[in-house]
Amino acid sequence: MYENRDALETDDLRGYAEQLGLDVDYFTQELEQGTFTDRVQEDILSGARSGVNGTPTFFINGERYDQQWDADILRTALEDAMSE
Repeated sequence: MYENRDALETDDLRGYAEQLGLDVDYFTQELEQGTFTDRVQEDILSGARSGVNGTPTFFINGERYDQQWDADILRTALEDAMSE
């Protein structure tokens, strides 16, 4: 979703569902009925309460990680946290 964040219209989502091998008609029905709207809103609010203000946001041991996050630096931060 993040990679395609500028292509999230219904037709785009249907295309992604098809690529994933989902039942596209069922997917469309759930989408149109808003089956998961409440869950998505809850997740957005939970993220906001936790300090998420964009993507990606990383947490290590329950704390938001605000340092550089290229692979090597993030790996070191995770290893440091695991050794604590």
